[in-house]
Amino acid sequence: IGANAKFLSPKSIAISRDGNIFVVDNNNSIRRIDANANVTTYAGKNSPGFKDGNANDAQFNSPQAITVGRDGSIYIADTNNHLIRKVTKDKKVITLTENNNPNESIFNFPKGIAVDSDNNVYVSDTGNHSIKKITTDGNVITIAGSGSSGSIDGEGTNAEFNSPGGIAIDFFGNIYVADTGNNKIRK
Repeated sequence: IGANAKFLSPKSIAISRDGNIFVVDNNNSIRRIDANANVTTYAGKNSPGFKDGNANDAQFNSPQAITVGRDGSIYIADTNNHLIRKVTKDKKVITLTENNNPNESIFNFPKGIAVDSDNNVYVSDTGNHSIKKITTDGNVITIAGSGSSGSIDGEGTNAEFNSPGGIAIDFFGNIYVADTGNNKIRK
């Protein structure tokens, strides 16, 4: 139960509509705290790796951020695999990007993740100094950031970030980014 549960340097939390709390634990797993304060491992093992499939058999590699979509699915920035992963409501782990291979990923150390009301996923692509959107049909689009490290305000890919981290979306669809390397919050 809650007070007796042990975590290893938890990185991020998200709360589902039904009140469950999901935690990215530094032991390469996703933990769940239910309404009765029961703590269980929801997905992943205690060893780093890459494996999709049943949540109990799936592997992550230093996940850093988590969010819950409107449909109840859980989205994870699997940082050291350079991928965005999803845990479906039936506890299956899938990789969202089309190549499904951590050695060929289009992300570079993603460290922030958010989902809008239409279940589009937004990612702080930290190593690529950009913000990317994964549409519901699986397309990945760079929506902000030139890919070069810098601090320039501007529209879309004319803007520059320096190692963006946390990301959030408000009710109106505005995106807020913790621009870590620039010590700024950007909109």
